[in-house]
Amino acid sequence: MNLILHIGTAKTGTTSIQHTFGKSRKILEKNNLYYPHMEHDQYNHIHTFSPLFMDTPYNQPYLIARGFTKENYKRMQMDLEKWWIKEFESCPVQNFMISAENLSVYNKKQIERMKGFLLQYFSAIHVIVYIRPATSYINSWAKQDIKNGNKIGNLEDGYQQCIYSYDHLLGKIITYHEMFQDQKITLRPFVKEHMLNGDVIEDFLQVIDINISLEKVNSNQSIGKNGVFLLKALNDRYPNVIDGKLNMERGLVRRYVPVHVLSKVKDDKFDIDIHYNQEEAHSINSKLRIINHLLDSDYYFDEIIPDETETEFPHTEEISMDYYVDLINEYNKHLEKIIQRIEEQRKIRQHLNQERTKLKMTQEAEELLRTYQKQGYKLTTTIKNIFKYLYHKLVGLEGFDAAYYLNTYDYLKIKKRDPLMHYMLRGAYQGKNPNPDFDTQLFILQNPRMALSGENPLLVKRKDRVQ
Repeated sequence: MNLILHIGTAKTGTTSIQHTFGKSRKILEKNNLYYPHMEHDQYNHIHTFSPLFMDTPYNQPYLIARGFTKENYKRMQMDLEKWWIKEFESCPVQNFMISAENLSVYNKKQIERMKGFLLQYFSAIHVIVYIRPATSYINSWAKQDIKNGNKIGNLEDGYQQCIYSYDHLLGKIITYHEMFQDQKITLRPFVKEHMLNGDVIEDFLQVIDINISLEKVNSNQSIGKNGVFLLKALNDRYPNVIDGKLNMERGLVRRYVPVHVLSKVKDDKFDIDIHYNQEEAHSINSKLRIINHLLDSDYYFDEIIPDETETEFPHTEEISMDYYVDLINEYNKHLEKIIQRIEEQRKIRQHLNQERTKLKMTQEAEELLRTYQKQGYKLTTTIKNIFKYLYHKLVGLEGFDAAYYLNTYDYLKIKKRDPLMHYMLRGAYQGKNPNPDFDTQLFILQNPRMALSGENPLLVKRKDRVQ
């Protein structure tokens, strides 16, 4: 089995690739590529694969939000490792893909550990990395750092750190090339004119030799000057993390600030004309020369020309009143959509509850539900359902919301039960609902024949809908 290991780098369309591939998993599988994802992961393996080889994952804000602590991180790493091994061993096709942009900043020791782990399960590894030109990367990453909720101090310090990070990143990529020379590594420039049709997803598909068209997910949410200033002020007052713990005084600390709202507000572009001193230019250029020889392209990164002129930064206090007004209006429109969805769901649930009450108030209805529950404990029914579970574990079960199921019946989390297995072997017979809009007991009462057949209500509904 072969592995495609996509290591980013940051700000090179990684999220768009992950979401496009994640939402096209079935199509990709037909084309001999398996793209895994854990239910809560949203297709980004930065939260589930990257922590395996970190010494102190509990220091990373995005992993703190996922529950990593100094006390539990080793257990969480072991649980994640078991999950990945299970995914490797059950992969239904020849090619497997992992995508996490922070793998690109692993140190040599971490890369060695990761490579050793992966070669236990894969006969060949193809590392793919995209690289952005210096000034473009630094401007983009500085904004991303602010969007991530990190407190950076003044802009000058933040940009200085980004210059160091880019220099550091180039060194890491060279290390990857040295360590994967016995495998395959492809370095591509993240430059529109040098990607297939100017598109990173089409370019990536070409690199992995898959000739199909996918429905693309554009995850780029760019914010302008006032948006940067506003988020920076928020981070300064309410940073995401304080003393290694989530700052619960910050709103949405367990989630992300809805940056897409800020991206819709009319705003001036935020790009700094960066000047590099002699030492910075020399260090970056020495690595760019090596990178240019390794690129899988006729493109070459221009070397940086040193300039002792000071970089000019705008004053962060200069946020216009018009921007505040437009921002509040965009937030109101965003809230209106959320409220509308909540109201629609409430009406659906009210109707379901009314129907359920009408049917369940009778003794006959209670007897019907008891009969169906007994069917679930028959050996013949259990064996049938095991085979159905194994099938739907591979292809997915439309209408089953694993996140909802675990959150609603949270004792399953404590017992570390597979939500789909529990639902198909026991949950349906106990009257548990697979999603917030499907009432299992109501469906059984509306379809009395199921009480004797022992069929799964969600599967019956899907079958009826197809017919």
